[in-house]
Amino acid sequence: MKSLLRFIPLLLLPSLGWAQNILPFTENFTKSDYNGENQVWSITQAQDHSLCFANNKYFLRYDGVAWERSALPAQTAIRSLYSYDDRVYCGSYKEFGYWQRKDGQLKYHSLSSGRNLFTGVSENEEIWKIFRFKSQIYFQSFNELFVYDGGSIRKIRLPFQVSYFYQAGRNLYAASVKEGVFLFDGKDFQPVLNWGLAKGKIVHAIESVENETFVFTKTDGVFRTIQNGLEAWKHPLNSVFKKEVILSAKYLGNNQMAVGTSLNGLYLVNLKTSEFRHLNRSNSILNNTILNIFSDQEGDLWLGLDNGIAHVEVQSPVGLYTDNSGGLGTVYAIAEVDKNTLLLASNHGVFKWKNGAIAQIPGSQGQVWDIAKVSNRFLVGHNDGFFEISGDLWKPINSVNGGWKFFSDVSAKRYFQASYTGIATYGSLNEMQSPKYVYGLTKPIRDAVQESPDVLWASDNYRGLYRIELGNELGKDKVMNITEKQHFTNDYSVRLLKLANKVYALIGQKWFEFDKRKNLLQPSAFLNKSFNEITDVYQSGTNEFLMNRRGILYKVIYKSGNFEWQIIPPKYYSGKLVTGNTKAFSIEGKTYINLDDGFLALYGHQSANSRIRIEAFSSGTNMKPNQFVGFGKAVEIRVISEWFGYKKPTVYYKVDDDSQVIPVQNGRIWLNNLSGGRHSVLVFDFDGKSYKELTRYEFRTRYPWYFSNLMIAIYVVVAALSFFLYYRWNKLRTDQRLKLQEETLRHHNEIAQMELRAENDEKHRAYEKQILELEVKSKTGEIAGKSLSIAKQSEMIDTILSIVETEEDPSRIKTKIRKAVRGNELNKQEWEAFENNLNQINEGFTSRLLEKYPDLSPREIKLCIHLRMNLSSKEIAPLMNISYRGVELQRYRLRKKIGVSTEANLNQLMMAL
Repeated sequence: MKSLLRFIPLLLLPSLGWAQNILPFTENFTKSDYNGENQVWSITQAQDHSLCFANNKYFLRYDGVAWERSALPAQTAIRSLYSYDDRVYCGSYKEFGYWQRKDGQLKYHSLSSGRNLFTGVSENEEIWKIFRFKSQIYFQSFNELFVYDGGSIRKIRLPFQVSYFYQAGRNLYAASVKEGVFLFDGKDFQPVLNWGLAKGKIVHAIESVENETFVFTKTDGVFRTIQNGLEAWKHPLNSVFKKEVILSAKYLGNNQMAVGTSLNGLYLVNLKTSEFRHLNRSNSILNNTILNIFSDQEGDLWLGLDNGIAHVEVQSPVGLYTDNSGGLGTVYAIAEVDKNTLLLASNHGVFKWKNGAIAQIPGSQGQVWDIAKVSNRFLVGHNDGFFEISGDLWKPINSVNGGWKFFSDVSAKRYFQASYTGIATYGSLNEMQSPKYVYGLTKPIRDAVQESPDVLWASDNYRGLYRIELGNELGKDKVMNITEKQHFTNDYSVRLLKLANKVYALIGQKWFEFDKRKNLLQPSAFLNKSFNEITDVYQSGTNEFLMNRRGILYKVIYKSGNFEWQIIPPKYYSGKLVTGNTKAFSIEGKTYINLDDGFLALYGHQSANSRIRIEAFSSGTNMKPNQFVGFGKAVEIRVISEWFGYKKPTVYYKVDDDSQVIPVQNGRIWLNNLSGGRHSVLVFDFDGKSYKELTRYEFRTRYPWYFSNLMIAIYVVVAALSFFLYYRWNKLRTDQRLKLQEETLRHHNEIAQMELRAENDEKHRAYEKQILELEVKSKTGEIAGKSLSIAKQSEMIDTILSIVETEEDPSRIKTKIRKAVRGNELNKQEWEAFENNLNQINEGFTSRLLEKYPDLSPREIKLCIHLRMNLSSKEIAPLMNISYRGVELQRYRLRKKIGVSTEANLNQLMMAL
């Protein structure tokens, strides 16, 4: 019953224009993230832009990349923090001081220790708030103030128990527990007399807004100043606050007030319009108890919760709507009904989103692809057909299934619809019951763009790009699958973009445009130069489109020949994009992007300087620039921005001379397996055209121990010694080898000489043998000749003796002797046999003789043979069957022919030959 009564005021709230229930992006941090405890009592921002948190006994520091945790020496709970200069002042039980961070390490300095400040009645004091007033630092407990002027500390005993001190404008208020609110000038307390309504009430915040002051009480709601004092805030939420218990409040500027409650989260109220947004556990933050609200330098909120921390980007131009119930499903299209109402097309049907609540249009269940607002009519492309929404009524139009895109002709009063079965055409909005189709195209067409009155471009849901020349009559359309014609192999999910009345196609991350003269697609130098690594594009308006580059969305506007890039940081949609169906819808100056379970709203763009700094760590120790790191040690590079919200840049990096530029993930760069030597880490921003270097960090890695200077010196000594020893050993070996070679050579020479002598002896013996053989042959011939002659002579003598003995008549003796002499002459056959034998014996001699004297006749050769046999002319005459004088004449002619003088001995000459 109490819960019901508590929410009745919400039901009674008037319509406040809840379009702002599109909530700011909220980043939640749990105990496991920061490794701490539950309650966060105080928040401040340090001079180095890091956020600091009082988390019970832990002091937490967060730089947007990493969390650091420290504790006081006594491990007491930290209740308050305040940053000034390079110090973060800290208050705890019977203790206060400040934290400083140097060389990556937090160090605490106590101001109260040793001063005897917490004695007597101050025994149990706890510092719940710290603030600066009139150049002094105040540490406030419930009963005392401790004032620090930079050197000394003085203690002020409060005249009454105080909940908190509050600074509003130039005034410093002290909110007592029972006595009301007082003004404090640094010395005295003066009651605010006309604030009687605050007396007896526990005040949890006082905020100044222009000429007004708001007083926030724990359970009595909000009061505001009027001319005569205070009055209850006349806002419907005031009665809600009385039930939900106000714990904190913060004025954010621009008429925005943040109010934190104990029971139901945070309210962001526009004081001028009374509109508000409500953040609680059901839609964004993880805990409904808001102990503390802090506004950082970007104007965004940090909430100290009863269990955790929340970062609410109230200044971001990005808003989000997420349906955590699962009823909405994946959104595919968005259309605006009015300022506070949207129609959402999802895979579950069509939903009306109004004042942050959704309700399904009855009958619309199923997959919905498109909602087109045409002449205040809402036309819906549904999986089951083509429908119209009128109010909350669902009206069928025709049976065209899967209408992905409905759009009007650029010139004529007709309409086109890309669908499962091609492109339907409609003559007017009143003639949609019986659609006609582009002739010759029955493929599922996901997207279509009209380039000119008679040319359409259409991309197939799966593969292919079509160029369509529209005919004036039915059936006269000309359809060409241009990617098939040009044999494209990567024409899957082609994306279309129209700029300055020209259509471009994104095919496989490369842009193409149509060359009318060649009737072909050609690479577009214009877009390929400006847009590379693009994986998806969606037209959201004239010369305005959404691009996905390396997983990051950019809103791009084409103006006067130039492109303006607006990055949409990925933290707003990481893990929520509808892959292959991400769309952007420009409506009344806002851009909506469909997401899983909701949508993103982009209200504009905020630019900021991308100022970042780098901190490096190795083995948990902070590194200074150019510091040495041990070999094999990993290096953690933290890329830290001064911003935490929308202005926080998306940065990239590369290491050393690497050509690849890589996105920095979660602000950290991990470097492993580093080689020895100097290394540089370069960090870049991307402006849509090029990478701009923001900063760089250089360090050095030690070489491995085996490459240290000492080891190198040892290596040099060892190498020199080894070289020397090797030289000596090699010299010894060389000497031994040379000596051995000399011995071997000498031995070989001796063997060679012996072999040569043996060979010479052998040759000499062979020569002598040959000479002997020649002599034998010569003597044999000579003997043969003489033997023949002797034999004939002996035969003739025997014949003559026989004649003499037997014949008595002298005349007959003379005749018979003459006849016997003639009979003893060699016959022709005997001579031929003799000459053949003689030639065979002297065959080698004959060859040598003819080689030297080729003009010799056979008779002269025969003479030479007889001369070689050392025969005299007298002995030769009968062998050649010529007279002695004939032999001498032949000898003379031979001398002349072979050019030998008369003094030379022909016999010896022939024998030598």
